[in-house]
Amino acid sequence: MRRRHDEGFTLVELMVAMGVFGGLMVVVGGAMMSGFVGVRDVMARSDAQASAQLAGDWTGRLLRYIAVPEGQTVGISEASPTSLTFFTYSGTGPKHDVPYRARIFTTVNADGSQTLSTQVWTPTAVAGGWTWAAAPMQRDLLTLPATATTPVSVVVWVRDPLVVPASQPRNATPATSGPVVLVGGELPESVVLQIGDRNDPKNLLTQQVRLENM
Repeated sequence: MRRRHDEGFTLVELMVAMGVFGGLMVVVGGAMMSGFVGVRDVMARSDAQASAQLAGDWTGRLLRYIAVPEGQTVGISEASPTSLTFFTYSGTGPKHDVPYRARIFTTVNADGSQTLSTQVWTPTAVAGGWTWAAAPMQRDLLTLPATATTPVSVVVWVRDPLVVPASQPRNATPATSGPVVLVGGELPESVVLQIGDRNDPKNLLTQQVRLENM
């Protein structure tokens, strides 16, 4: 006479066990996939934040030391809501104590994404001033997807320092690319630069850079 435990598992029992095991694998696999997606999203967000911070550090360094070099009449030669061209004693090139020409701008790529870049021209001394004929050094700082809204926003604030009581700062950024128009004794006071995607505030960096030399 054979005992029940000598007979092993029946086909039905095996199928039930496999079904239970398969169901558990689906649940565990789904949880793991969700975890991987979450980790990937966090890493992508961290990378975007780090890139925006590095872009802010570099552009802030360029902007802080805007000045009017010898032979020129303005420190900011061109501005628009998305770009800025200026002279700066930032010391970001091979020479010290010279006025570099710098530009902050965006480029639309073939896939619709937008890249924030800077160009820096090294000056050469000439009679009565400087020239910036050499090719610029370009640095690509940050690329945002086509869905990003206004990856860079530029606002130039000006003020008349001689008005008593102190006048309120005025937004003098041209609506289209052109020179910053000053009224009376106004001088550029600061630049507010916003970098990132307005649709994603966590990856949006806003900095106000006070112009040290103006």
